[in-house]
Parts: sequence; C-alpha cells; structure tokens
Amino acid sequence: MFTIQATPRAPHALAEVEAAIEEEIAILQRELVTPRELLKVRNQTEVETVGHFTSNGGLASRLGNAWAMTGDWRTLFSDQEKLNAVTAEDVRNVAQRYLLPRRRTVASLIRGAGPLPLPIGAGRPLATHQPWDAK
Repeated sequence: MFTIQATPRAPHALAEVEAAIEEEIAILQRELVTPRELLKVRNQTEVETVGHFTSNGGLASRLGNAWAMTGDWRTLFSDQEKLNAVTAEDVRNVAQRYLLPRRRTVASLIRGAGPLPLPIGAGRPLATHQPWDAK
C-alpha cells in the first residue's frame, strides 16, 4: 500500500491539493527521478529507521511492526538494502503500473462537517454470541 497525506493551507482548497498530487504522480509516471531525489529518500528512510533505535520502545515497535507486516522482523534491516537498490526506472515503472486512478482510494477529513449518517445496522455486533462468552 502506498499512502499520501496532505493538508491544504489557506487560501488553498482541498481540490487544489488533490490536483497537485495528481500532477506529481503524472510526473513520476513520465519522467525519471533524479539521482539526488533517490539519495534523499534513501537517507531519510535510514535516518527515520535508526532514529527509532534510540529507545527500547522504539526498537520494539519497529521490530513488531516489521513482523506484523511481513512475518519476519529481519525485514526491518533488509528493506533498507532493497530500497538502496531501487533505480529511477523502477520508480517510473511502479508509478505507471500501480499509481492509477482506478487503483486509488481518496479519503477527505473536513473539519466541522460533522459525522455522516451510518448505514442501517452499522455499529451493531455481527454476532450476538462470542466464542469467549460464558455458556
């Protein structure tokens, strides 16, 4: 899964932010990223990963997350090696294959909009008896 988060700053609207993101994706699909951009991403991810090792809790969190996502805690370390092997062509090819409108889900949180009405039955338990309930 690939996620992008953005928050518009006044006076810009949400639609402007979405359009800017779509344009950046289009650029990734047709142009090669520069060696400097690749190096920047590699450095940022390495610094972020190492930064979590400054505490036992941070290390445990990262190891647990790696295990939960892949079934192997070692991927926390091997993923950086894989990232270092990514080429500009790889980035463009992946963008062309996966970052397509039909594969996209967009969610917008709008302050002050209030909750949407829930569908009928939403919020109810799916089963009235749980396996752990006393018999």
